[in-house]
Amino acid sequence: MILSNKWSKEFNRMNFDIDGRIESVSLPKFNAKRKIFIMNVKVNGKWKHIWRRNESECNDVYQRILEIKAERDIGIDRKTTYLSENQIKDSEIAFDKLTSYYGADEVIDRRLLTKAVDFFIDKTPTLKAPIISECIDFFFQQRKDRISSVTLRDYKYILRRFNAIFGDRRINSISSQDIKEYFDRFDNYKRTAVHIYLKSFFEFCCGKANPYAINGKGWINYNPINYKVPQYIPNEVEVLPYDAVIQMLLEIEDRNYKSQKGEQRGQRSKNEVLCYYLFRLFSCVRREEFVRLIEIGGKDILTNKFIDLERRRIILTTEIYRKKGSVNNNGSGRIFSPICDTFFSWIEWMVKNKIELKYPMGRLEEYELKKVCEKYKLKKRNILRHTAITYHILNFKDTMLSCKNAGTSLRIIESHYLCKNIPTAEGESFYELNVEKAIELNIIN
Repeated sequence: MILSNKWSKEFNRMNFDIDGRIESVSLPKFNAKRKIFIMNVKVNGKWKHIWRRNESECNDVYQRILEIKAERDIGIDRKTTYLSENQIKDSEIAFDKLTSYYGADEVIDRRLLTKAVDFFIDKTPTLKAPIISECIDFFFQQRKDRISSVTLRDYKYILRRFNAIFGDRRINSISSQDIKEYFDRFDNYKRTAVHIYLKSFFEFCCGKANPYAINGKGWINYNPINYKVPQYIPNEVEVLPYDAVIQMLLEIEDRNYKSQKGEQRGQRSKNEVLCYYLFRLFSCVRREEFVRLIEIGGKDILTNKFIDLERRRIILTTEIYRKKGSVNNNGSGRIFSPICDTFFSWIEWMVKNKIELKYPMGRLEEYELKKVCEKYKLKKRNILRHTAITYHILNFKDTMLSCKNAGTSLRIIESHYLCKNIPTAEGESFYELNVEKAIELNIIN
């Protein structure tokens, strides 16, 4: 028998130790000479004397010794423990469950109760996992310097909506059924990116690349998105016809843009917007690459360290050239070269007229492009880059050169661009659009 914490304290108060077989116990007697109560206990053939000054305490000790004698006579061995009665009951239940499944000998010899506790601790690093909103904050702190701004933007868009639904729940309370019901509630649940980004977030919560995990173990043991994500179906690449490009450039004019309250926020220079579109179409750079090119290198073409006019090339280092999925850490950027005569004539025109490279910010961002896409019923997303690569292939007829300058793979070129049924004259006409031609078309004065 195991004594709980309550009885353990009682034994300590009585202050006696009897180790062995109790054969006989005498009734307590008062010793008038010493003014104490004495009882005699025969243990393993030897008599021991136990005394107390208080009669009631002595009677309690006597009764307790009788209980111990009766227990030992039938094979019950009392042990002291700091566990409460409920904790002892839980231990007995756990031991009985293990015994019924594995057998008493195995449970005792292998110390399975201890191993079961160790296994539970290993699989349950915390009983109070952080709530989802906290997990999302930890996720962004870890990823913000490792992924590109575009990917970070997409993560924020997807996780912000997920947080609005489950933000106050603990991460270990989310089940696969919760995720399935969540996807079924939204129209874009078939988007592969939604599944991939949420799955990546839950992998982080499982401990993958998670510096906030406990002893290297995540807050959850399994990823609730434990099924195959929907098959990726690439969108059809949209390309602006040459006439649409000319119409877009003709739409450009000086505009003032205001805040939602009607306050003047700034001015949109016609020449700066024209240079933006032409630079994007000739250089094949992504939107984010153009933004980083001027943020890091500067708006002045002559002083921008990434634009090498002497060798007619644009150097897109790892600071500029980043894949969408992550920061490009392989130590290699890309070089756009050579800058063709038509593109170079526009650069010289920009330098001569002291036109800076700027991204058209404000509510009128790419206003002309949006207007043309609506007219021709084209999808605006990435259409400038798609048009630039397509025209580059059609004009130069060198697939590897287009791969190198666009910073994409041969597989993408073949699957996205070479299969487009666009007349070669479209690309050739665009590369004849130099400054003189633009003046004839009234694109510039």
